[in-house]
Parts: sequence; C-alpha cells; structure tokens
Amino acid sequence: MKKPRLFSVGDLNMDIFQELSEKSVFGEEHLLNNLAFSIGGCAANFSVIAAKTGLKPVLISILGKDFTAPFLKKELSNAGVKTLLLKSNKMNSFSIFLIRKDGERAIESVKNCFNEVTSKKFAKLLLPKVRQGDIVSFGGFYNLENLRTGFASFLKKLKKKGAIVTFDTSFDPWKKWTIDSFLPFIDYLFVSQNELLHIAKGRTTEQRINTLFRKGACVVILKQGSKGASLFVKGSKSQKFKAIKAKAINTTGAGDAFNTGFVFGLMHGWPLESCMLSANFIAAESVKVHGLAAPSAKAVKRFVAMNNKSVVARR
Repeated sequence: MKKPRLFSVGDLNMDIFQELSEKSVFGEEHLLNNLAFSIGGCAANFSVIAAKTGLKPVLISILGKDFTAPFLKKELSNAGVKTLLLKSNKMNSFSIFLIRKDGERAIESVKNCFNEVTSKKFAKLLLPKVRQGDIVSFGGFYNLENLRTGFASFLKKLKKKGAIVTFDTSFDPWKKWTIDSFLPFIDYLFVSQNELLHIAKGRTTEQRINTLFRKGACVVILKQGSKGASLFVKGSKSQKFKAIKAKAINTTGAGDAFNTGFVFGLMHGWPLESCMLSANFIAAESVKVHGLAAPSAKAVKRFVAMNNKSVVARR
C-alpha cells in the first residue's frame, strides 16, 4: 500500500505585524520599534511547518498578482512546500496584526483574491490527485467566504475517494459559522474554546461537544492555549493533555503548528493519544522564536516516545 500523501487546502496571504505605540495619536506621526512581514494564512502556515517537520505537503490555495506574490512563492519554495494554486489578477489577501505591549492582538484583514475561491475550483485541482488514505487538511475555511457554497458536496466526493479529512474552524469574520451541513464528512475537527461557543449550543463544553457529535462529528480536538488541549472521541471518555511549558516569543501560527503536530502523528499511523502529544510539542516549539518554526521529525518522535503515558490525564 502506498504511503498517504498530505494536502493542505485553504488560505495563503501576507501577514503584517505592527507593534502599537502608546503615544499613537490620530493626526500625528510616531516612530515604530518594529514592522514585520511574513507569509500567512492557516493553510499556508500548516504547510510550511509540516514541511519543516519532514512531511511533504501540497498546498492548494490561490495566489494574487501584486508585489507580495514573488515573496509568498519564494517562502513556500524555500520551505519545501509543493503547490497547486489558482491564479488571480487581484491583489493577495492581507492580514494586519496590531500588537499591544501585553501581547494582545487585533487583526484587520482584506480578502481581495480570496473572493474568487469556490469549492468547484478547489475540487477541480484536488480531486484528480487524491487517492485512498491521503490526508486532506482544511485551514482558514471561514476566510474564504465563497468556498462555503457546495462545500458539503466537495467533502463528500473526497470521502468517496477514501481521503481522511481534517478541518480547523478558525475565526469567521462574517460571523456566519456554518458547519452543520458538512460536519458529517469531517474525520477530525480542530476548534478553539472561543470558536466552540459559536459553532455549537450548550451551557458547558461537554454539552457543546455532544451537540457536535449529534450533528455528525466523530473526533473533536479542543485547543485550549496555555491550558493544553482535550481530545473528544464519540462514544469514549474525553482526555486532557497538558500544555508544554515554553517561553513564548511569538504565538502567531501556534494553532496551525498544533494541527500540524496532530497530522504528523496521523501520517505516521500513531494512536490519537500520541497525535495529541505531537501536537502539543510542535505547538510549544513553534512559539519559542519569530517566524514559522518547527522541530525535526526525530525530535518529535523522541518526545512522543518519552512522554506517551506521563502527560495524559483522563477525566
């Protein structure tokens, strides 16, 4: 049997990071300490980090036509990410991160070429490539507003071909939070505590997870930041996995790194508990430096082998 291949489907954009000055006053000019640029987008971040761990992802996204396009292509190439990209004459998408001294962030974004993405277009790129056992990871779905139309049918066709589908909710800037129609076609759902409040009804976390199970979810991975993460499998007891202590220099992309770590385990045929350990480890390593960092495959395997039983707490 051939080894599974990894496809990352979703957003690719330019991130701009600006530290807010306490002296900022409208009508005046003040000097900034720093202004940074980076490749961005949940799917793109996932792909870059996956490549750095030794996986061989293929990114399926859209690339606009502007001054950032050569930079984005070079970043993907340097990381070893293969691409299948729609081409647009519009500008690329931009996300501007406004960062306070305490580390809190606000994000302003403009979608530009994202508006041209549809399920039909992505399906045309991806479906001919997918075979039994391949993993297809969706990131930044809610950033691509027109991807929603026909998305359930798209996933249904992927499942018919034998693909394993992972899906990260991300934040919905349009605040529609549609998921019910395609939830049954997702094998592994990644969601943050805040996003869970929007996609599922209930007074407690457990009630909200059970709502997702009733609507078709099978496995839900709840990302809880510094508190770690929880694994919910339909019909089984939930498991809590402690966060790994790390001095955070940059938390941008930490959620994408977590997803990469989990999928790293899936690609190696590990049990879900080991996938969770891998996810927490890669996420912790990613925040230690600026940029999209990741540990080596050897380091991930060593960590999981050493910690398989010690950091799992059953509820």
